Amino acid sequence: MTTTPASSDAGGLFVERTHLPFVVGAFVIALLGGFSLALALPIDALIKGVSLSWVEHAQVHGHLQAVGFAGFFIVGVSYRISPRFTASPLAHPRLVAPSFYLLGAGVLARFVGQPVANLEPFGALMAASGWLELAGVACFALITLTTISSARLRGDPTALLFSAGAVWFLVAALLNAVWLTELWLDDRTILAGDRGAAILLPLFFGVHLSFIFGVALRTFPVFFAATRSSLRPQQAAIALAQLGLLLATVAAVVDVAAGPRPWLLEASGLTLVGIALIWLTLFTGWWRSPIRLRPGSQPFALTLQLAMVWCVVAAALLIGASISAVGDGRAVEFATFDAVRHVIGLGVVTTAIVGMAQLILPEFAGERLRRPPGAWRGTGLALALAAATALRASARLFEDQLSFEAFHWLMSIAGTLALAVIVILAYYFWRALRGMRDIIQFTEERVRNVAPGRRAPPIDPRS
Repeated sequence: MTTTPASSDAGGLFVERTHLPFVVGAFVIALLGGFSLALALPIDALIKGVSLSWVEHAQVHGHLQAVGFAGFFIVGVSYRISPRFTASPLAHPRLVAPSFYLLGAGVLARFVGQPVANLEPFGALMAASGWLELAGVACFALITLTTISSARLRGDPTALLFSAGAVWFLVAALLNAVWLTELWLDDRTILAGDRGAAILLPLFFGVHLSFIFGVALRTFPVFFAATRSSLRPQQAAIALAQLGLLLATVAAVVDVAAGPRPWLLEASGLTLVGIALIWLTLFTGWWRSPIRLRPGSQPFALTLQLAMVWCVVAAALLIGASISAVGDGRAVEFATFDAVRHVIGLGVVTTAIVGMAQLILPEFAGERLRRPPGAWRGTGLALALAAATALRASARLFEDQLSFEAFHWLMSIAGTLALAVIVILAYYFWRALRGMRDIIQFTEERVRNVAPGRRAPPIDPRS
């Protein structure tokens, strides 16, 4: 088996562009589906109440966010940084394009098919969406697992986490494909709550957090001038997280397949996951000053720090809810677990994506060369997402004390804040992308105009 360097476009003189379709796709899905529905659904509930159609769109919203927005971004950025982190070329580059088209087709088919799955051929389209996504995830997993194979054998924590994330992505995609097919065959349009939870569990805790911590363990100690921990404690924390997630996922699948719900197994697994998450944050040094970042980039460190704070909050809620459930001899309450999912989805995943995108994507790096971004961007976007996370989690945690109207108003305000952040980030990415094209065109023209055997003169930064 051979590997070749990742392909790049015609402007690939300075930057490989493999990540670009995925990042653009993530923004499109977030703006047109994921975050838009986060705003529209609570407003619709206030006007019309909660109906079957509302639940269908709520499930589509969750899938668009977990696989469409976060999933696309993770896949694209992973293709870019895996070779750099592991000093290995990107394996099977010809599978990159199929992974994009298959995942994109699957997400689009789910978006179009599920709300009207009671009408054919939309029911079949909904079922097909799961298998399209599974094929796309399989391409991604093969690329990732092969690219980082040597680093994984060395026990590199980032490679271990990326590998775990790829495997959990396969597990979630397989469950999704099988249960959507059963849903179509049963002539229904809404996944049962236990099945939806069983799919989201490996997505949030296995895929999203694995890749976020894979990047964090490599970059945060550099950003925050922290001493790197030895490999063994990091490997132990990773193993604990995988064990806990395995127990919790098995409990969720048993609940769906056979029942009754193995609440003790579930609580034990979630407790281990919570402990492992807190343990992993200790290796990042997030509480220190970001002195290693350039002044123009330091405001973005607040975004990364708040992501770690929310991770600790989510872990504490998870541990507390699991211990309480064991004491009462019951399963973890849905409201608490839903609050934890949104703390992770908004507070950790979205916040980390917003921060890391502006620090590691080449388009934003090119922007910093032309004009340093205003400090308000790092601080303002971080605080807006923190407010959205607090409002969304509080609405679910205190649902019993809130009226129907107050509950959905809190969710709509949270959705508005989150959507505004993504709109702003997408605009600056688009502007940075245009600037990057100008830089590439300018540099290629200079190279073409240099006589053979001569070296191009240095570029004046002011140009």
